[in-house]
Amino acid sequence: MNNDFGGCVLNAALGLTGESGEVADIVKKAIFHGHRFEPAHCPGEEDGNTHKLALELGDIMYYISIMAHEMGYTLEDIAQMNIAKLATRYPDGFSREASQKRVDVK
Repeated sequence: MNNDFGGCVLNAALGLTGESGEVADIVKKAIFHGHRFEPAHCPGEEDGNTHKLALELGDIMYYISIMAHEMGYTLEDIAQMNIAKLATRYPDGFSREASQKRVDVK
C-alpha cells in the first residue's frame, strides 16, 4: 500500500466516494423503492435502515478524518473553517434567494 501523502489522500478520496455511494443507495431505496426509513428503536440496535445509514456515515467520518490528518488539520479545524466560509457566503443566514444571488461562484 502506498503510504505517502498522495496515496493516503487518494485512498481517503476514493473511500469517501464509495461510502457516499452507499449512503445514496440507502436513501434511494428508502425514497424510491418503498423501503422507507425504518429507525432502530434504541442506539446500537441493528434493525432498521437508519442504523445502516449511521454506520455508513461513520465510515465517511473515518475517511474525512484520514484526509484532514494528512493535511495537518483536525476535524474541529475543518468544521470551523466550514462555519467561517458559510458565514462569509451567507452573512444574513442561508436562504434560497441568497444562494441564487451568490457572487463567489461562476
